[in-house]
Amino acid sequence: MPLSLHVDYWNHIGWEDPFSRPLFTQRQRWLSDLAASRTVYTPEVFVGGRELRNWRGETAAMLRRINAQPARASIEITLGSVAGHHVPVAVKANSPLPANLSLYVALYENKLSSDVSRGENSGVRLHHDRVVREWIGPVALTRGSAAVTKVLDLPLSSRPDQMGVAAFVQSDQGEVLQALALPACS
Repeated sequence: MPLSLHVDYWNHIGWEDPFSRPLFTQRQRWLSDLAASRTVYTPEVFVGGRELRNWRGETAAMLRRINAQPARASIEITLGSVAGHHVPVAVKANSPLPANLSLYVALYENKLSSDVSRGENSGVRLHHDRVVREWIGPVALTRGSAAVTKVLDLPLSSRPDQMGVAAFVQSDQGEVLQALALPACS
């Protein structure tokens, strides 16, 4: 399942992406370094820790290949009931592999838009899905397991039926061993 992590390095051009975070820029640079990419750019797409420059043509085939392989980690996500703008989340991850592995958890939102006032997209309304609104990780798998239990704050302007939680286990080389998502917090 793709996640959209909005980077902040274009915010200096006079229009600030309301969904951008410095942490997402740092993550992109980490993935780009692992892929031996010479530059970071937008949109830069990574699947399973590998950069896809022709992402429009290659993403579906790459996901089919990855999903055809057995998972090398297991993930459980438990969502509580939404109360106000809060939802309790519990995530457990396990893997028998001895590698350096980390668990990541993301609260994402669909059907968002932003009106761009400056730059190359000036005057355009951009539509966004799977925009990461809260990011937890990396949480190291210690002796093959990790757990996250937290009450996530939903953005005040959000609709719980457009929210979801995703979790994945990733190696320190960028390889995703398993990913799981619950598509709605309704």
